[in-house]
Amino acid sequence: MPSAVTLLIPEAAMSHSVLSLIASHSLHHSFGCLRFRILLLPNPRILFPVSFLVMNGRKIVVAINGKNIVVSGSVLRLPVELLMMIFIFVCFSQKCQASRFPTARERLSLVCRKWVTIVRSMPRMWQTICVDAGVHPSAVDAFVRYSAALPISVTVAHWEYGHSQASPRRVDRLRYLLSRLLFGSHRWVTVKLDTNWLPTARLMMQMLEDAALGRLESLSVSCTAFLAPGVLPVGQVYPAVTFAGDYPRLRKLRIIGFPFTLVSNPSFDRLSHLSVRCIPPTAWPSYVQFVALLAGLPLLQTLALKGVGCDPLPPGLVPAVVGTVTHLEVEFGVGPHADARGLANLLRGLEFPKLTALSLGFHALPSAHGFADSPILSRCGKVKLCGRICCEYWLGRLYTSMPDVVELDISGGAPGFLLGLSRRLTSNNLLPCPMLKVLTVLGGQWAYVRKVVESRFRSGMPLDKIRYVANVEDTDSSVERFFLDDFFYIRTHVGKLEWVP
Repeated sequence: MPSAVTLLIPEAAMSHSVLSLIASHSLHHSFGCLRFRILLLPNPRILFPVSFLVMNGRKIVVAINGKNIVVSGSVLRLPVELLMMIFIFVCFSQKCQASRFPTARERLSLVCRKWVTIVRSMPRMWQTICVDAGVHPSAVDAFVRYSAALPISVTVAHWEYGHSQASPRRVDRLRYLLSRLLFGSHRWVTVKLDTNWLPTARLMMQMLEDAALGRLESLSVSCTAFLAPGVLPVGQVYPAVTFAGDYPRLRKLRIIGFPFTLVSNPSFDRLSHLSVRCIPPTAWPSYVQFVALLAGLPLLQTLALKGVGCDPLPPGLVPAVVGTVTHLEVEFGVGPHADARGLANLLRGLEFPKLTALSLGFHALPSAHGFADSPILSRCGKVKLCGRICCEYWLGRLYTSMPDVVELDISGGAPGFLLGLSRRLTSNNLLPCPMLKVLTVLGGQWAYVRKVVESRFRSGMPLDKIRYVANVEDTDSSVERFFLDDFFYIRTHVGKLEWVP
């Protein structure tokens, strides 16, 4: 079963019947409780001249009379009846609605009104609407009018390839779209700028500084303009976004790819999730600035530090205590700069006494030096290891430093890690996690899991639950073999088995 379904709808192909299909009981029953996303695009290039349906891996492409409607998502093992139902509804909508609603604006208004009904009928689903920066202002007005009061997340997507500047019309439309969203009444906004053109990035930064962000509950901003080496001349100062004022409703802040500064002691009274990723090394905040930022977050629970750090700490410095963080996400060697020393310096100057969950990733083995003896590793009951290098390093050096790990997640890669773990348990009874209760692995590692289960009885490990994360490379035959050979064995000896789509 898929975990999300995305509808990519061109402006000129707007029709409410496709969304009516989502709201229908039969489709909802087939998918279960899933996330639905809508991607509103300008008129794309015509890909197919006739009407037909294509299943290519994880996508369904439907082209009707020269207008494309793409239903994209994990469609592995979906019933054929469901695919044909999607195809029939799309064909029906194009034939019946084209004459009644000739303009894109009228069709968009109808889609937005129908979307209100869909969201209200499925309130438990997390909804996301992604709007391309090139959408016509009239379509933006209709979209904002009908979506402002809905519990949905709005994503602004903008792409510029190479080092060339986007067309002036597209930049103007981007400015208009940002102004309607950032100065409107939406509560969850994401801005994704894939561009190497600095004026476009500065436009986004200026609008973030000028916008009234006090009503936002979630803000995610990413820009690739400063990630590619050599974009800025040597010695030129990186432009930065200045966050000033009060943010009384902001719960989640995610910043990727550009520096930021804080002035006038901005208020983040309700911020619980802070994610900072891929800040250029020359624009890293100082240790004092970062500690001051964390000190002003009384409700911070999740802190993600990836590709960000500070200069070496002065000798004799007493680490700052961050007493509210319970979940820490750390990745060394992230981004094109891949300098992990700054992050290691920052972690040496911070203490997390209430930390219970750690997500750890090493993208280069030298990045792990200096972190093996960190007290952070000995205070976590839940650990997620990301990537092959991280898993191998943990297996080789850090397994004695985590005696209290209760939940271990190694679904992020490293299929050989589980084999090494099973060999250690089988050969000399070394227990990397003597208190392990829940193990999360990637689909396709079932034979190794069986060895771990067999050694559980000899080692006394209290393992009572295994979670499988579905592998996109899994085939129907491999899934059937798993259920025939290992499912009942593991279910009998472990007690709990959970399949994560």
